Amino acid sequence: MAFSTLRPRPRSGPPSPPTEWYGRGGGGDGDIRFPRIIWLMLTLTLIGSAFGLYRIGLGLIERPLPVSAALTAGVVGAWTVRRRSLEAPDLVSARIILTSILGGVMGEGLHYLIVGIPASVPPQAIWPVLGALGIGGAIGTGVGVVALLTWCAGLLIALIRGWHAA
Repeated sequence: MAFSTLRPRPRSGPPSPPTEWYGRGGGGDGDIRFPRIIWLMLTLTLIGSAFGLYRIGLGLIERPLPVSAALTAGVVGAWTVRRRSLEAPDLVSARIILTSILGGVMGEGLHYLIVGIPASVPPQAIWPVLGALGIGGAIGTGVGVVALLTWCAGLLIALIRGWHAA
C-alpha cells in the first residue's frame, strides 16, 4: 500500500499524565494509576481537617458562643457560595472565610454581652471592641480554614472517584 498512514492504528488507552506526576516513566498504555501528588494532597487535607475539627471541638467546650456562631456563619457562607453558579471562582474561599470571621466577631461580642467582659480587659471602651475583633476574628479564621480544608478534601475524594470511574 502506498499510503501507510491511512491504515487504522491499533487502539490503546489514552496517554498517561506527564512523567513528573508519577516519578516513573510515562507511556501511552492508558494506565489508570493515580498520581502521587494527588494522594499527598488528599492525605494532608484529611490530616489538617481532622486536626482542625478536633480543635473546633475543644473550642466549643472553651468558648461555645463564638465558635458556634463562626461555624454557623461558615456553613451559611459555604452554602450560599455553592448555590451561586455565577459567582467568580476566586471569591469562593474569600466569602467562606469572611463570613466565618464575621460570625466569630459577632459571637465574641455576644459572649461579652451575655457572660460579661473579662476582668483582664482594661476599663476603656475601645478594649472590649478590639478584644471581640481580635479573638472573634481569630476564631472565625480558624473555622473558615477548617471549612475550606474539609471542602477541599471532599473535592479531592470526588476527583479520585471520578478518575477511577472514567
